[in-house]
Amino acid sequence: MKKVLLFIVDALAARVVEQAMDRGKLPHLDALRQRGVFRNECISILPSITPAALSSLATGRYPQDHRIMGAHWYKTQNDEVEYFGGDFWVLMNKGVGEFFQEFLGKLNHDLLKADTIFDILEEQGIATACLNFFIYHGPKPHEVNVPLMLGLMPGVHYDKEVYGSSILYLGDFVKTPLADGHILDGSRNVTNRYGFNDETTFDMLYDLKEHDAFPPFTLAYCPDNDFESHEKGPHVALHTLEAFDERLGNLFELFGGVDAMLDEFAIVIAGDHAQISMTPGEDKDIKLDAVLDGIQIVNAGETWDDDDSIIITPNLRKAQIHLKQPTLARRDQVVGKLLADARVDQVMWRVHDFDESKYGFYIKTADRGQIHFWADDEGTACDAQGQYWRWDGDLSAVDAQVEGDRLIFRDYPNIFERVACALNVIDSGHIWVLAHPGYEITLPRTDVHEGGSHGSLHRSDSETVLFVAGAPDDLAIPEQPRSVDVAPICLDILGVTSPLKTGVSHIREQD
Repeated sequence: MKKVLLFIVDALAARVVEQAMDRGKLPHLDALRQRGVFRNECISILPSITPAALSSLATGRYPQDHRIMGAHWYKTQNDEVEYFGGDFWVLMNKGVGEFFQEFLGKLNHDLLKADTIFDILEEQGIATACLNFFIYHGPKPHEVNVPLMLGLMPGVHYDKEVYGSSILYLGDFVKTPLADGHILDGSRNVTNRYGFNDETTFDMLYDLKEHDAFPPFTLAYCPDNDFESHEKGPHVALHTLEAFDERLGNLFELFGGVDAMLDEFAIVIAGDHAQISMTPGEDKDIKLDAVLDGIQIVNAGETWDDDDSIIITPNLRKAQIHLKQPTLARRDQVVGKLLADARVDQVMWRVHDFDESKYGFYIKTADRGQIHFWADDEGTACDAQGQYWRWDGDLSAVDAQVEGDRLIFRDYPNIFERVACALNVIDSGHIWVLAHPGYEITLPRTDVHEGGSHGSLHRSDSETVLFVAGAPDDLAIPEQPRSVDVAPICLDILGVTSPLKTGVSHIREQD
C-alpha cells in the first residue's frame, strides 16, 4: 500500500492555478496534472472561511456535523462568541492569552464535533503526521511549548498537553520527537508567524525524508498564499504559488524525481477555498452598523446587553445574524434593510426558525427574485450527488437551471447542499447575509482586506482545485468533487472505509 501525502494550500483558487499551469508558471504542479487526475472545480463549503473549511477537509463533513461555523460565530446555548480570525480589536477584546489558548486547544478539543482523518486512521493502527495544520485532533498526547516572547506577555497561558496525530508539529508550539529522538527542522521565529508558514512546512517534509520517517499518512499545510492573496489579491499573489511549486520540485528531487516519488506516494493537493479580488475604492466594506441603522447591535466579539436586538458575527464576505426576538416582523425589518444595499448579494434563513409548520431554506435577492427549497427524494430535479430537491420561486436567485432532471448551478456551485448543511445547525444564526463579489461585510473594530477575500457561495470564493497523482487506477474521483470528498479519497487510497463515501450527498432529514 502506498503512503499518502496530502497538501492543503490555503486560498488555492482554481482560475489562478489553471491559468498559471497553462503558462508554464507551475511546472511541478503541472507534472502532477499530467500524471494523475486534476479537477478544476473542487467546491468548498459554506462558509468558505478557513477554520470551517479546514474542519471539513480534515473530517469529510459539513458544519452541520463538525460544528465549526466559520472564524467568528455565536454559540446560543452558552451565550459565547467564538473568534479565530485576525481582527486586532476583536482579538484584544478577548485577550491575547484567551485567543491563543482557544486557537491551540479549544477549537480541536471542545468545539470540533466530528472525527478527523487522524482519529480514523490512528484508530485503525495507521500512524499519521500533521504538519502545521490547525485541525489536528487525534488520540496521541503531545506536550505544548510556549514560545519565549508569548510566554512573557501577561495573560498568555496554554494547556500543557494537546491530542493529535502520532507526529504533530504546530509551529513553535508542538514539536514531536521522531522515533530516533530527532526534532524536525524548520524556520521558526516571530517574523515567520511562529513557524506557521510554507518554508517551515517544507523544511519538515525534507527532514522527514532525510530521516526516512514518513508515516503512511501525512498532511502538510501551506498558509502563505492566503496571507498574500488577502493583502495583494489572488492573481498578484501568484509568486507564493510559484514558491510552493519550487519547493515541491525540491521534494521530488529528494526522492529522485516526481516519478520515483509517485512510486512510493500518492500525492493529493487541495485548497480550502479560493479568493476573489476586492473592489478598489472606499466603499468595499458593507458596514452593517450603518446598513442596519436604528437596530441596536452587539459590539463585535461581545455578547448580549439589555438594549441589544441582534448579534452579528462577520466572516469576511458573509455574516451571521442572531435575533434576540426571532419574529417575522424583526426578520423582515432586517432583511429589508440588508437588501436595500446594492452591495448585498443574497440573504438567507432556515424557514423552520420563523414558522414551525414549514421546513427548508429561503434565499432572497434584491434583483433576481427569491426561492424556497427543500430536499425531497421524489423532488423535481437532482444535484450532482443525486439528491433530489423541490422549490418554490426563482432559480435565478441561485443562478441555476434544470437540464432534464439535473440541477445545474453556475455562479453558486452546489448551493442547495452547502446552504442546507450550514444553516441546519443551532448556532448558525437566524439570518445569513452574503456580499456581491468584491465586497466584505464589517462592523466597527473589524478589518477590511485590500487585495482579496472569501466567505460566500460565489464560485470565485469557493472553487478550488484537486490534484490526485500516484493513486490506484480504479480510484473513483467525482467530476465535480467537494472539499468534503478529500478525506474520503485519502482513506480510499489507504484502504480504510470512510464514514461517508466519496461523492455522496450529505443531506439528511432536515427540520
